[in-house]
Amino acid sequence: MYQRDLAEVKDFIRLPAFVKKIVEEDYTYEKLAQLIPAEVMKNARRVILTGNGDSYCASLALRIFFEKMLHMSDVVAERCIDVGRHFYFNSDEDLSQTLVFVTSASGTGARVAEAMRRCSKKGCSTFAVTASADSLIAKDAKFVLAETGEKVYDYHYSTQSFTYVNAMVNLYLVALYGGVVRGVITPERERELRTELVRYAESFVPVLDDIDTQMYELALSWADTIGYDFVGTGVDIAAAYFGAAKFFEYAGSINMYSDSEDWNHINFFMRDRALLGTCVAASKGNESLSRTIETIGGMVKSDRRVLVVTECAPDQFPAGVTVCQLPDTTVLEFKPLMNFIPFTLLGFHIARMRDLGFFVSDGGYGTGPLFAEEDMNKIKTSEIVYID
Repeated sequence: MYQRDLAEVKDFIRLPAFVKKIVEEDYTYEKLAQLIPAEVMKNARRVILTGNGDSYCASLALRIFFEKMLHMSDVVAERCIDVGRHFYFNSDEDLSQTLVFVTSASGTGARVAEAMRRCSKKGCSTFAVTASADSLIAKDAKFVLAETGEKVYDYHYSTQSFTYVNAMVNLYLVALYGGVVRGVITPERERELRTELVRYAESFVPVLDDIDTQMYELALSWADTIGYDFVGTGVDIAAAYFGAAKFFEYAGSINMYSDSEDWNHINFFMRDRALLGTCVAASKGNESLSRTIETIGGMVKSDRRVLVVTECAPDQFPAGVTVCQLPDTTVLEFKPLMNFIPFTLLGFHIARMRDLGFFVSDGGYGTGPLFAEEDMNKIKTSEIVYID
């Protein structure tokens, strides 16, 4: 029988200190003011957040927060291939007023480079959110937010959780900076929100071991599951997307993600429902919470096994679901920073239980059958095409 492996939760315990360093040292308000001219933020009329994989997920997580901080309705989270090849740019507009944030830890993928190059050539105000100031996207960007200092992670299960959180925190801080220079929030409120971001991350430290234990026990009871669906609406869509992505990478399982309305139109009709694991992010204060609770009721009635990740009391949900209760924050849009963790821990334990390594490998990072053939998916070597 699989014995609980603590590797992932031990890494997550370090996450709040990682967040605190970014907030209090790497990207203070003063440093952001030096990196990003206030006029760029003041004049912005449109924001495009883009990336691939986990970086696209970070874009999804921050879209609503950017809308609120910049007091702007034209904020979109787009996939890089759409920005690089399909997005329409009106040549009659002043495209310097379109802010484009291209997020990529490595900054070397072909599609992120393509999106950055196209947007910069169009005259957009482009930002590289990356771990490398020497990356492809950093070289083409007008503004660069590059991770500073020594990295606190290595390549293993939790690696992309750290890069994902790093991307989100950087974008949170840029949005807060924009909120101040556009007069949406006061400098005092900006400081309060920075403090709350760190406090929220730190509130998980005392409960992470309990959450991990719960996910380990759930993994054992889900030993025969054949597929998983993840559900989140509004800001919770990020946790759903990230959970599905990690289950692919960790366990190589069949997964999908959806929102609480679309799930009822599509996922509801899945067969072999007793062998499915259904994971729901249901944040307290979410405007769609009532619909999510209704949807959970349908999940239970259709004989699914359901995990609900929430700050709400368990009695708000139908009997028969597993409720993982999280610490709360007064800022709804901050919840994507941490509410993905139970999904990641569950995927970690299911992968370990099935004797799988990182990226469904049989050993170390980047090994196993999917990496046996050189340049199999061409993420970094695909042809970069400029679409005028």
